[in-house]
Amino acid sequence: MATDDAELAAVKRYARIDDDITDDDALLLSLIAAAKRYIESNTGKSYKPDDPVMCLCMQLLTVHWYTNRSAVSKGSIQKYPHSLSDIMKHIELSDDYPAREVSS
Repeated sequence: MATDDAELAAVKRYARIDDDITDDDALLLSLIAAAKRYIESNTGKSYKPDDPVMCLCMQLLTVHWYTNRSAVSKGSIQKYPHSLSDIMKHIELSDDYPAREVSS
């Protein structure tokens, strides 16, 4: 699942990271790819990059991981925002999204 420049730019806008700041671009790209896989594996649906709900879910998840990437301890674990959980449940239950194809 490739990540394009438009997705990176959208995540940076959502996280309020200036375009000229590129220090964390590699990290953001890996988080975007991981978010797409996470969405697919947790909803059972194929990621659709042209769908606004899927894109919002990917951005929320990516920025959550990006902003909460410090060392964790039992007392500092951050739960997903309620909105992210609701969006994931919507994707999982909606017939608008095709089921993810499982490769063998």
